Amino acid sequence: MRLIIKIAKNELRNLFYTPVAWFLLILFWVLCSLFYVQRFPRLANNMYNAIQEYPYIKYISPANLTAGLVTSPLSGMCANILQYLYLFIPLLTMGVISREFNSGSFKLLYASPLRLRQLVIGKYLGLTVFNLLFLLILGVFMVTAAFDIQSVDTGLLISAALGIFLLLSSYAAVGFFASSLTRYPIAAALISFVILIVLGNIDQVWQQYDFVRDLTYFLSLKNRTNRVLNGLLTTKDIIYFFGSNSHVYILYLIRAQR
Repeated sequence: MRLIIKIAKNELRNLFYTPVAWFLLILFWVLCSLFYVQRFPRLANNMYNAIQEYPYIKYISPANLTAGLVTSPLSGMCANILQYLYLFIPLLTMGVISREFNSGSFKLLYASPLRLRQLVIGKYLGLTVFNLLFLLILGVFMVTAAFDIQSVDTGLLISAALGIFLLLSSYAAVGFFASSLTRYPIAAALISFVILIVLGNIDQVWQQYDFVRDLTYFLSLKNRTNRVLNGLLTTKDIIYFFGSNSHVYILYLIRAQR
């Protein structure tokens, strides 16, 4: 366990030494700010029109306000964030494995008393901890929403935060595996982009066939995340995200053994 923690710390250190990580954190903060602020004019206009048309309405559900401002996969802040989220993680993971080969440190890793699964778990743990920084930035705006909305639906916010974290973990697993396929970071990033685009839009192909529709719905990351953003947190979806991470882990071990 100590070796895994040391590898995770070293991976975090390598991430923070690169300007890409700082740039992505700043860019994510700016995007969250823009997406959060731009909701207020439209939301205020809709509420004003509703009051003018239905003056007897004196109460608006906090869940509706919370979803409309933050969590809704159609019109909330999270909807806009998810449109660009898949662009962030491949830029972080593109050098996770290739960095070891390009610097020559893989020879030291092979010579050290370190098992392959410890190396994989440690590096993935470092990426997961870094993903918590994205979640922390998003949490700042969720806390801001709690002050802006009276009687905010905290359960909906927690469910959305958990869904985005699970999605980030899945993106990190895909990027981790793509980094092991090539020694060129740019090629690894492109492979990650392709895989994530396919998994994100696979539910839109051949929907006229029942079997294909059920299969693509099961494989789609977007559908799973949208359900969690809507507050529908089920063990089936959680197992799906953990299963996708485990499958990438197994694929990497099989490839490494070869």
